[in-house]
Amino acid sequence: MGVDVTVKLGPAGAPSWSVVTARLASRGISVPLRMIDDQLAFPDESPPDDWRELRVASPTGMITIRRTAETITLVTWANIDDATRATRDGLAWALGDDPAR
Repeated sequence: MGVDVTVKLGPAGAPSWSVVTARLASRGISVPLRMIDDQLAFPDESPPDDWRELRVASPTGMITIRRTAETITLVTWANIDDATRATRDGLAWALGDDPAR
């Protein structure tokens, strides 16, 4: 069973992937890409601005990121460990419109 965490986007929409990865890097978190819109991706590849779904690797699992105009949803398995949970929560923070929180 999957667990969803949803981030509501502000008027500016989702930050670019380079902004997200820079925010994560400032906290020592790396999220190598595995898939972009159902296509295999190189770990250091950047998705196009209009991406709809990404899959990224955490230290011990996979996280799916789905984007709509108003939200971004992070999907993981219910039995994730602390390392994957920390990566998922870091992604939620980095994808938000107010990373100062």
